[in-house]
Amino acid sequence: SESGCKLCSALMLPMGSFWDLYLTIPETSHPILISKVRVVRAVKSEYGIEFLLVTTQERTRLRHFIWKHMSHSTVKGGPPLFTLVDHSPTHRPRLKSLP
Repeated sequence: SESGCKLCSALMLPMGSFWDLYLTIPETSHPILISKVRVVRAVKSEYGIEFLLVTTQERTRLRHFIWKHMSHSTVKGGPPLFTLVDHSPTHRPRLKSLP
């Protein structure tokens, strides 16, 4: 949604921790930066992420993507659109689109 998401990760994300996330969307040339998110729910490898700081421009891009893909994933019960990737210690986790 525009205010958060659920993600699955092998990387442990502590409750209440803050992150910068980049959503890579196939239709765009550069990722959507959500510059401040907080982990608000953690059950095993599933996390609830709250978006705290998103610029108006990035929120608009996110909104367009959500509405374009709403019927393909959410409504039809398909696989999740995003998962946490890039476990290297030099990079913060990023969200990437699944095929």
